[in-house]
Amino acid sequence: MRIDLDRRSKAVLHHVVDEYILTGEPVGSKTICQKAETPIG
Repeated sequence: MRIDLDRRSKAVLHHVVDEYILTGEPVGSKTICQKAETPIG
């Protein structure tokens, strides 16, 4: 199954996966917003 994501969704997913790999901890929206280099919202 393939799901097409828009640019924003891809950016959010990328940040979630990267942060999870780095920390091994669940990643919340607050963390994503603080760590994102470009505005996501």
